[in-house]
Amino acid sequence: MEPAKILVVEDENIVAKDIATSLKRLGYAVSALASSGEEAVERTVDTHPDLVLMDIVLRGKMDGIQTAQHIHDHFNIPVVYLTAYADEKTLERAKMTEPFGYILKPLEERELRSTIESKTIYRLSPVCLTFNPDASRINRSCMCSRKVRTGSGQWRSSTRDCINPKTWPELTLLNTSEAW
Repeated sequence: MEPAKILVVEDENIVAKDIATSLKRLGYAVSALASSGEEAVERTVDTHPDLVLMDIVLRGKMDGIQTAQHIHDHFNIPVVYLTAYADEKTLERAKMTEPFGYILKPLEERELRSTIESKTIYRLSPVCLTFNPDASRINRSCMCSRKVRTGSGQWRSSTRDCINPKTWPELTLLNTSEAW
């Protein structure tokens, strides 16, 4: 079974490599390491990760919160924040991006595992169970079947409403009986 792919966004090289080593030891695949918000967006496009571990404070034009918002808006990939900064103002800004969670630095491998495994990683499968063809292109919505993968590599089926115009070219619309 293919392990979950995780993008690590951390501007301190030694910390990024340490996180990558921990993830590999836990059975995950590290899709890439990025040290800035701009690089994180590029790596997201290139590697299509299942989850992003994002440092909140990054060097460059985009901080981790801005980068997470961009990734959430354009790619609909879940983000877990890594931070040494747990002040109220920072956490309020971060909450606006609808993160999957937070891990405080210094990182504990046990906490990393439990945070990732307690969250499900969704992958959109090319099956649309219901579809409203009369909806405008931007407001199309459907109930999509998703494969849900946990950190331990287990798969199970799940459905939920999804509204993401960027995924429409990837969807193959099938009659429900054809899909199953």
